Amino acid sequence: MWRQHVDADGGKRWYDDAISYWKGVDASLDGVLGGFGSVSDADTRESRNFLQDVLGRQLVRAREAGERTKAIDCGAGIGRVTEKLLIELFDEVDLLEPLPHFVEKAKEKLAEAGSWKGGREEGSMRSDGHRVNQFFQLGMQEFVPEEKCYDCIWIQWCLGHLDDQACVDFLQRCGKGLKPGGLVALKENISSDGIIVDRDDSSVTRPHSCWLRLFKQSGLTLVKVENQKQFPRELFEVKMYALKPKC
Repeated sequence: MWRQHVDADGGKRWYDDAISYWKGVDASLDGVLGGFGSVSDADTRESRNFLQDVLGRQLVRAREAGERTKAIDCGAGIGRVTEKLLIELFDEVDLLEPLPHFVEKAKEKLAEAGSWKGGREEGSMRSDGHRVNQFFQLGMQEFVPEEKCYDCIWIQWCLGHLDDQACVDFLQRCGKGLKPGGLVALKENISSDGIIVDRDDSSVTRPHSCWLRLFKQSGLTLVKVENQKQFPRELFEVKMYALKPKC
């Protein structure tokens, strides 16, 4: 049924309804995390461990070679993941987020932290020189990353807004946007009983088997998968996936 709703007009109403929902959500930690702002620390901790495990050596080699590392935060919201995680691990971070009030809050928060001074040409106030470069105010279904640009493309709690084909198309574009040795890191809620549709925010929660099928269709190889730990029992299971283009 949800696929028919998406296919009816090429997804326009489905995506418009999602944007309308999120326009009414407060640009705050509790807002973007659905009232569960308290999980942010545990989420960040597990995400950091996961990234360091799958990408740590690649980042060390890049820095030893004098290269600047770069990530993009997809569905970035108010910049929570960038501020707490990505800016600590990567020299440069871009953010992809379609909601204007979320983008403005992210700029405000990242400027306060010294990571954002108006773009690449303005540099950074951080002692380590890490900085935010660009904000792309677009939906994932519209975004085309620059080829061979990123060491990591981070996608968290947002691909549920895309239908299966749009997911595959986006992941294929992400694969082209990776530097050699780079990874797509995906973190999503997981259903234990088929696809669950949320008509309030125009999203779906997919089972693990569905994600494996989409990864295969997108031409990405699964490098590692882990479960998020220490979340409240009433929440969905959450999995982290590391993906790389097939050789």
